[in-house]
Amino acid sequence: HAHVLSPGGMDDGYRRRKAEEGDSLMQSGEAHLKTSLLRLKTSPDHDSAAADFEKAAVCFKAAQEYEKGVHACIKAAESFSACQSEFHAGKMYEQAGYMHKELKQYVECGAMVEKAADCFMSAGQTDSACQTLDKCARAFDQSPGADEDLKLIAVKLLRKSYERGQASERVREAVQSLDYAGKILLNLRRYEEALEMTKHSLACYQELGNHNMVFRTGLHVALLNLQLNRPDGESVSPATRGWATTTWSSAPASMSPSSTCSSTDPMVSRSRLLPG
Repeated sequence: HAHVLSPGGMDDGYRRRKAEEGDSLMQSGEAHLKTSLLRLKTSPDHDSAAADFEKAAVCFKAAQEYEKGVHACIKAAESFSACQSEFHAGKMYEQAGYMHKELKQYVECGAMVEKAADCFMSAGQTDSACQTLDKCARAFDQSPGADEDLKLIAVKLLRKSYERGQASERVREAVQSLDYAGKILLNLRRYEEALEMTKHSLACYQELGNHNMVFRTGLHVALLNLQLNRPDGESVSPATRGWATTTWSSAPASMSPSSTCSSTDPMVSRSRLLPG
């Protein structure tokens, strides 16, 4: 018999079988959660339920039944949490996020990824939390045809990644998320928000004692002030003007005003606008 293939090239019979298998596993998982006085089962079996829901999620993903897959992932995550297995709960929320992404439900995807990060933090896995948020944010930002709303969701996730990294005293890693978020905001011409993000980056580099990045990021702060006010520099605050003078005098030789002005950086290329 000829096999009927879906537009993606997948055997429709295979998809149907995997969907049916997923449905059966969901029923089994729900049965593990039920209690019965007659059978002397006084508490749900979350461990067995989590295993069945997780297997069901794999089946639904293979069948491209993503809405069912999301439900299975969430049920598995809840059961893992009931077993005090927050790391595995986080992995299931992360999978739910990917399935929302397949459905182009980006807001829901972001929410699932945040829940995953929270679970990883509860499990003491800060790196996994930040990497999950960063990975999703980069995927959103780099999606073909990504609109402003999607890029702003990416910024939100990057901000969350920074907050979690900073709370765990992982400033060096956290500031990279801030820098990426600032870049997105700059490309969107949301200068006020980019300025606030860049100020946070500057504070991080000052804390780390990274003088080259203090200089470079501080220059961005000054230029964004100019962008938001007047190009003649009259509206730049005395504090910013004083900072610029101090920074120029203490900058490494390789980052002098003349060398920096020739940079390909879109913000640094405006450095001639700095007030004297």
